[in-house]
Amino acid sequence: PILATYSSIRQQRNISLVGGSGFGGADDVWPYLTGDWSVDLYGAQPMPFDDFLFASRVMVAKEAHTSSSVKDLIVAAKGVDDAKWEGTYSKETDRYKLWKEFDDTVFKLPKEKRAAWLKERKAEVIAKLNKDFNKPWFGSKKDGSVVEDLADMTYEDVVLRMVRLMYVAHQERWVDFSLRNLTGDWLRRIEERFAGVNGGAKASILQSYTSLDKPHAFVEEFFKAYPLASEQLLASEDKAYFLAISQRPGQKPVPFIPILDASFEVWFKKDSLWAAEDIDAVFDQDPQRVCILQGPVAVKHSKVKDEPIKDMLGNITSILAQKLLDRVYGGGESKVPTVDYLGAKPVALPSNNVAALGLHHEVKDNKIMYTIGSSVPEPSVWLETLAGPRLDWLRALLVTPTIVQGAAHIDNPLRRLFAPRNKQRVVIDTEDGQRISISLFGAARSYGDHKPNFKAVETKYNAASRLIDVTVFEDRHDVSVPLQFQFEYKPSMGFAPIHEIAADRNKRIKEFYWKLWFGDNEVLPEIDVRATYTGPEVTIDASAVDAFCGIVGNQGELFKSVRTDAVQAPMDFAIVTGWQAIMKAIFPASIDGDLLKLLHLSNGFRIVKGSSPLKAGDVCKAEARIVSVINSDAGKSVKVKGFVTRDGLPVIEVVSSFMYRGRFDDFQNTFELLEEPDYVVELPDDSSVGVLNSKEWFEWEDETKPLLAGTILVFRVKSEVTYRNKTCYKSVSASGDVFVRDQIKRLVKVASVDFLNDDSRGNPVVDYLHRHGKPEGLMTPLANDGYTMATPPGVAVFNSPSTNEPYSKVSGDFNPIHINPYFSDFASLPGTITHGMWSSAATRRYIETVVAQGRPDRVIAYDVGLVGMILFGDELTVNIKHIGMQDGNIVVKVQTVNQRGEKVLEATAEVAQPTTVYVFTGQGSQEPGVDMELYNNSPAARSVWDAADAHLTAVYGFSIIEIVKDNPKEKTIHFGGIKGQAIRQRYMDMTYDTMDKDGNVKTLRPVLCAWSYNAGDGPVARSCGEIRTSIQMDHRVVSISNVTQVAFLESKIHPKA
Repeated sequence: PILATYSSIRQQRNISLVGGSGFGGADDVWPYLTGDWSVDLYGAQPMPFDDFLFASRVMVAKEAHTSSSVKDLIVAAKGVDDAKWEGTYSKETDRYKLWKEFDDTVFKLPKEKRAAWLKERKAEVIAKLNKDFNKPWFGSKKDGSVVEDLADMTYEDVVLRMVRLMYVAHQERWVDFSLRNLTGDWLRRIEERFAGVNGGAKASILQSYTSLDKPHAFVEEFFKAYPLASEQLLASEDKAYFLAISQRPGQKPVPFIPILDASFEVWFKKDSLWAAEDIDAVFDQDPQRVCILQGPVAVKHSKVKDEPIKDMLGNITSILAQKLLDRVYGGGESKVPTVDYLGAKPVALPSNNVAALGLHHEVKDNKIMYTIGSSVPEPSVWLETLAGPRLDWLRALLVTPTIVQGAAHIDNPLRRLFAPRNKQRVVIDTEDGQRISISLFGAARSYGDHKPNFKAVETKYNAASRLIDVTVFEDRHDVSVPLQFQFEYKPSMGFAPIHEIAADRNKRIKEFYWKLWFGDNEVLPEIDVRATYTGPEVTIDASAVDAFCGIVGNQGELFKSVRTDAVQAPMDFAIVTGWQAIMKAIFPASIDGDLLKLLHLSNGFRIVKGSSPLKAGDVCKAEARIVSVINSDAGKSVKVKGFVTRDGLPVIEVVSSFMYRGRFDDFQNTFELLEEPDYVVELPDDSSVGVLNSKEWFEWEDETKPLLAGTILVFRVKSEVTYRNKTCYKSVSASGDVFVRDQIKRLVKVASVDFLNDDSRGNPVVDYLHRHGKPEGLMTPLANDGYTMATPPGVAVFNSPSTNEPYSKVSGDFNPIHINPYFSDFASLPGTITHGMWSSAATRRYIETVVAQGRPDRVIAYDVGLVGMILFGDELTVNIKHIGMQDGNIVVKVQTVNQRGEKVLEATAEVAQPTTVYVFTGQGSQEPGVDMELYNNSPAARSVWDAADAHLTAVYGFSIIEIVKDNPKEKTIHFGGIKGQAIRQRYMDMTYDTMDKDGNVKTLRPVLCAWSYNAGDGPVARSCGEIRTSIQMDHRVVSISNVTQVAFLESKIHPKA
């Protein structure tokens, strides 16, 4: 393939041709380094490679993690010449022979035929796995006898086998802690199976997975507590569960084979190389079971065990250098020419290049000056002009495509920083003919003219230290704020001679942004990632609201001082009052990210229940805290939650999420605080009650009233997790309360949740709720994904601003990537991108006009995801779709797309419906049995009547339901006992006011004039008509009936209420 594609490969500047990894010495490498291999073997042109891998050879190096006994096998192997390497991999260890055998048989078959082949030879395959392979067959009884099916093992057999194969007993450690947690998950499954057997529910034995750090004693105690688990064979669903967790992603693959099925090749081959580095973890510690991935040619050079890698590679390099010296220069070092660094030959520019580019060029007092006119030159020609013909630090800085940043090779950002710009002036300082600095002036704004003498970039070179200082300046309120970078010039590394100094780089960037956002003279303080951050006190000014709305295009009447005396602030204005508190969250030292690579992912606003919107004259403060720091494949995300307060009370909740682009592995600095929605868990039978009671994190409060089958519980839980890596938690805690609902739907606490564990793959509390519960308060989607809310043609179309400076000033977000092209180019952005919060506010105004019908106070919540970049002048179109209902509110989905159809913003909003009033007029007479049909057919109505009946029975000694149903002529209420005396006193305390014929108000008693009082039995109603229709009873019946009707309507309109 190389012969056929070599020419195409060499035409691609971003491809390096790497040979390997079976090279072992200089003699192997030489023909590929020089390209002789293609000449000698194929009569073609020389085709040299760029780099070489020595993976096999270094397996015996001192620094290699290869186990000592495996290194002995490698050193003892003879190896072969290059022409004889094929067919050798089946000749070394027993494992290779078995691997070769299966490759030639079962693995050659189509996947659908493998299971049948394995079934016919099951006993033979199992025997070979147990004899020769580092992944033995899992099926084994407690007495050591082999079984062919997991279903023939008891629950105890499975646990003992897991410990035998995954725990290194002689070193008292697990092969991997994820396998310890796998064992813990299986033990918890056993507990769920047997917790309610023989004596009912019991507390969990496995309180923490740390109990398994030394598993043998714990396992013994565990099966004493669950003796049936030592006798009962695996149920089919538990067998399936065991196979599922044995191959779940994220954990280390299990070192055994539990089933012979169509996926046998995956079980057999996956994760096959680690055993060579951990022979103690191999079954019986036999190196012959191990797969040693060793090149048969390289192994002939592996003669010394534990040779230092420096000596090994240094010897190869020395031999290659001598061979090259002998061939090219006849062995004479004095004949070798010298250059500053080995780089691409400078491009020869025409003599009239400066004039052709339309540049003004001047040399004066050791200064070389260029000024760009109205025509901006092509970037590559411009950079070649500045770099000049000499291979030195400046050429390396401006022309080299790649620089080194930390451990990464990246595209050279300085080429973008020094790109040509309209009316830009460049000054190069020289000393003794050597260039020592270069500065860029003007063109520091993407729109309009800027100060022509403003120094935008300054670069200085120190020849003694070979350090290059690059300073980029931002003009903030006529103050030049510097951001400093430092690079090292390493001419010995010709491919990438510019190396950025990583020490304190991110701190320097944070210090720069701190000055931009908090003040020119402010110094970045030490900030605790777990602290609560506060912002300054802000008094909302009507003119500031007016300016903000003018910039984002919101023309709502309630926001304009010329249209109302009580100016209201739009929801988005909360970001102005809370900006400093929220942005402090990205500055803690433990969040070590590059602020130039920071993305604002999302922002959410929610009006706190019972609060009114912000308005002019309000004195506000803001506070915020970080609720999560998470490393992912995309980068490091930081989520911040805060409140804008007024008079010490929260008004608006603000939640922002940010992303640092890049790769991060500092999981010790990551955590997440989670507030789960309320979960409703129904316990239909004794088994489900037993499972819940067995959870060590569940604590029932009143043991005299035990948890019973049929109970419906409401869980309100908060969690906090810290991460060990992407798939495993370092610690998990969960706490909260558990409630039941009484007759009138009030929550009554009956239990609590308290959980803390280390090294967990999940959160068992939340996992339980996900399996057995249903979340409350979620949106109810409309049929057919809802409908689009129509707007007049062209109304929901707007353009992004030509300049972002006005929004920077009104919001306080002075991030220069929005206004300064030097910064946006250095950050690898397509231009000075529009503020995400501007596009958020400009989009949200359509929710006020289209959905809330001009009533901004009806917008309760707005959550926006900033999914694309917006550049100046983009035409943006807003689409609004009604997708569901939540707690009686309208839920809409909003999308904003640009002129190319690319989605740049995606949001949801919750909008209150116009107020609806249900009026029940009059207090007329009630017929017998009023509301009893509703009582019999509606649980909601019945709960109201039952609650009222219980109250009146306890307080006044009579049943209102009995009176309505039976319509008695008289009612006897007994006053015996302590409770009866209290009821009597309540009747005696009753009074009512009336007016006599002279207009005087008199207070009379008893209020129930139709009742008499007997010292013995209590009051007895006279036969003076129906008790139900007396005015006092009428009031009660009417009131209860009204509430019942509302409850019935509510149950039909909002079933979850």
